[in-house]
Order: sequence, then structure tokens, then C-alpha cells
Amino acid sequence: MKKIHMLSILFLMAFSASFSFADERHDIIIGNYKETHPQVEGSFYTLNEIGSVNDGLNNAYLVLTGQELHDKNNRINELLQNSPNMHIILDVQEGDGLVENASLSLGQNLVENIRKLTILNIAQDVQIIGDDFLSRYIRLSDLDLTLLSQVRRIGSYFLYGCNGLAHIDLPPSVTHIKDSFLEGCASLTRLDLIPLSQVIHIGACFLKDCTELIDLDLSPLRQVVQIGVLFLTNCSKLTNLDLSSLSQLTQIKQGFLLNCSGLTGLDLSAFRLVIQIEQIFLYGCTGFAGLGQLILPAYNPILKASLEVTFPQGTAIGDDIRENYTEGYRLPSKNTKNAQN
Repeated sequence: MKKIHMLSILFLMAFSASFSFADERHDIIIGNYKETHPQVEGSFYTLNEIGSVNDGLNNAYLVLTGQELHDKNNRINELLQNSPNMHIILDVQEGDGLVENASLSLGQNLVENIRKLTILNIAQDVQIIGDDFLSRYIRLSDLDLTLLSQVRRIGSYFLYGCNGLAHIDLPPSVTHIKDSFLEGCASLTRLDLIPLSQVIHIGACFLKDCTELIDLDLSPLRQVVQIGVLFLTNCSKLTNLDLSSLSQLTQIKQGFLLNCSGLTGLDLSAFRLVIQIEQIFLYGCTGFAGLGQLILPAYNPILKASLEVTFPQGTAIGDDIRENYTEGYRLPSKNTKNAQN
């Protein structure tokens, strides 16, 4: 009996210690979040505490570890159904079920009801965001990844099809992004690209089908050498796009600005080093008709040939390019005819 009693005591001590460790981690998460978001006001709860709270959760903060999100996703989904505006603050680290070999994985349908999410990595052991990260989380509206300070690589289908996403803060020091970055985020109106200032290669379908995007500053992309196919395709609400920062670009793939029908002005003055342009270049940019202005670089025969196809003879811009595209910059006259493609 004494042996059994002693084992029971040891078990209770271990159980209590695990709870104490979990509570300590939650306290660290809350402290870290408050320090980096000093303007935030609201109540913070853990899963253990939330059972005793009957109301006031809709604008509260639920503090989770990666293991809790992984192991208790059914309960979390149920909570979010009843309190859809509850903000999740999630700390991930190696060994908690979401991080393996420095790569963070948050796949489809894990906690599908999340709308507001901030992800921390206090242990600073996450360097990669894996493929299909939060893809098709159609309820997600607000995402803050600024505290993933060690992340350098973002995998394919990052937030793909998150058509309710209205605001995102990207990790601060990204060097590589793969295909379908934010593709299909149809509610996104603005995006800060400063965290991508170290990126050299951009994969296919960059911001493709972001149909509500109205404000995009590409100036941080000064180191980009190559872009993939369908770059900004179907971003039909963009009206002006300054590409002058892309001075290192050497290749332009199929579908560059395809169907960006809202563009009325375009600055291509940086495209001095372009040596390859695939067909379907500026196709569907019908906004150049009437008031279109196109700023060109010093004479580039590759670019001239593509523009002659894009704006054929019989259009004001097309005729201007054929007759006047010589050394130096050129600002074509107003286009009074349809820009055919």
C-alpha cells in the first residue's frame, strides 16, 4: 500500500509540474505579446481558464501553444463558432506537433474557424513556413506573422485561397518565396512588401487573383532577378504600378500583368536588363485605352518587340513605339484608340 501511495504522490507531482510548466509558458506568451503590441487592450485566457467564463469572449484573446492547437482543435473550433471574433495568440516551437526540422506546418482544416490569428515563435527555432500554410482558411481575416523573426523561406501555396483575408503582416526577413504566394486572396486591398526586400526569386502566380488589391508598392523588390508566370494576374483594381525598382530583372514569364484591366499607367523604365520576355505580355491591360501612359527604358529591342505585339499597329501607343522608341526615355502620347492585345 505504501508503494502504491508513493506512486500516486509522484504521479500527482508530475501532473502538477506539467500544469505549472504550461502556465509558465502561457505567461511568457502573454508577456511577449503585450511587449510587442503595447496598444492592445483586452482579456487574455488559456483553454483551462475559458471554461469558467460565460460571456465576453468575442473580443478576447485565447492564448495557445502549438501542442494545444494540434491536440485540441475540435474544442477550439467549437469555441470559435460561438465567439467568432476571439483573437488567437499562438506560440509554436519544435516538438509541439506543428514544427519539425525548423519548418512550421499549419495545414488545411486544423482549426478552420480561425478569423484573427497572431503566431509567435519565442524559442526562435522556426526558419521555414511549409507548403500549404493555412491554405483555404476561408474564414481567416487577420493574420500577424511579424514575430516569426527567424523565418527566411515561405513555401508554395502560402495562404492560397484565403478569400476572406483582409489584413496580413508578413515575417520581417524573408529571402525566398515559392509558387502561389497569397494567390486567390480576393479580399486583400493592400499589402506591405517591405519584408520581401531580400527576395531574389519570386515563384509563379505571385498575388494572382487578388481582385480587390488597389494599393501595391513594389519598391522593396529591388533584388528580384526573376519572376514566375502569371505575375499579378487578374489584379484588375490596380490603376498605377511603379515597376522602377525591378532594375535587376532579366526574365519576364508568361502572363505578366495578365488582365490587369484597371491599369492606366505603367512605368517600365527599369527594364534595361531584360533579355527574355515570353508571350502574353500585358494581355488584357485595356485600361491603357484613352488615358494610358507607358514609361519605357532606354532602348531595349527585346522589350520593343514584345510591346509591338502587345499594342499592334493602329493604336496610338503601338504606333508611337514603332516610330519613336529610340535611345532614352519615352512617354507616349495619350492613346485615343483601343489597346488591342
